[in-house]
Amino acid sequence: MLTRFLTFLIVLSVILIPGCAGDYRPAAASERPAAAISQPADPPTIAPPTAKEPEGQITLRDAIAYALVNSPQLRAFSWDIHTAEANQMQAALLPNPELEIEVEEFGGTGQRHGFNSSEASIQVGQFIELAQKRSKRIHLATLEKQLAHWDYRAKRLDVISRVAAAFLDVLAAQEKFALSREMVRLTDQTHSAVAQRVSAGKDSPLKETKAKVALSTMQIQSQRASRVLKSAGTRLAAAWGASTAAFDGVTGQFYEVPPVPEPNDLISRVRQNPDIARWTIERQKYRAAFDLEKAKATSDMTIKGGLAQLNEGDDTAFIIGLAIPIPMFDRNQAGIRRATYAIEKAAEQQRANRRLRYCD
Repeated sequence: MLTRFLTFLIVLSVILIPGCAGDYRPAAASERPAAAISQPADPPTIAPPTAKEPEGQITLRDAIAYALVNSPQLRAFSWDIHTAEANQMQAALLPNPELEIEVEEFGGTGQRHGFNSSEASIQVGQFIELAQKRSKRIHLATLEKQLAHWDYRAKRLDVISRVAAAFLDVLAAQEKFALSREMVRLTDQTHSAVAQRVSAGKDSPLKETKAKVALSTMQIQSQRASRVLKSAGTRLAAAWGASTAAFDGVTGQFYEVPPVPEPNDLISRVRQNPDIARWTIERQKYRAAFDLEKAKATSDMTIKGGLAQLNEGDDTAFIIGLAIPIPMFDRNQAGIRRATYAIEKAAEQQRANRRLRYCD
């Protein structure tokens, strides 16, 4: 009877242990059940953008639209959302059961020689979380995912703001370059007129020299304006990850200033800013973290049950056990205090952030 029982334990170990501790090899798509929860696969990859860069004359709308699709910073922030979703999924998982196999009272001396008086047992244990730790952990992970979305929106506005500023720099540099070329044309006409008067003996050669110096100065300024325009175009193209600008120029009304919104409208827009709106969720997150730390002060338990084989009488008996840590020393005092401090810190950061946004 003991031999059969030990054989059963060995076979069970051979079946279970490699599946739990072996190296994971992802199965092919055809081998995976459609509705099964499989092992995590390799992280997905984001293919580089294949859209053609804007060419010719582009508007501010064109620049913003292309930057939002192809910005490397936004693509990097999108992975934070995927990470938060993975954390939420992990928080919802139940603890794995444990398999315990034990053989006692064998290989000794006298009556304990060999397996004459041995006892073998097999038990399955399940760790059970109390004080609703799992639901609190899921709630915390859900709030963190919402914060990741708010951070993505804030980064999206930052990209739009940088693109708009870079676009205005290109537009201003474009205007300066056009003015410099016009100044070169006018100065060249003046130089030609002065040269004709000097040739006719109506003016002194000194005036022609001054006109030539003025023309050279305007040409140098035009070359400098051209370099500034090229540099501004490169900075604008960098907003969507390009190293050089493929567009020829930008189109916009440089001298038209939009009307300033009313103060109440400005305050409403500031409140809708993701950097401010996110703090409602941020404080809820710290409160959820505090609730989770308080729940950790409650000890969890492990329930075990199994079968034992007593060799002396060739008897079989059931085993059941319960393990609960005694919260004598560690009641998560530091974790609760740390979560309390985090709540107060979040409140101060929210007030400071709101003041800064209103001042801006």
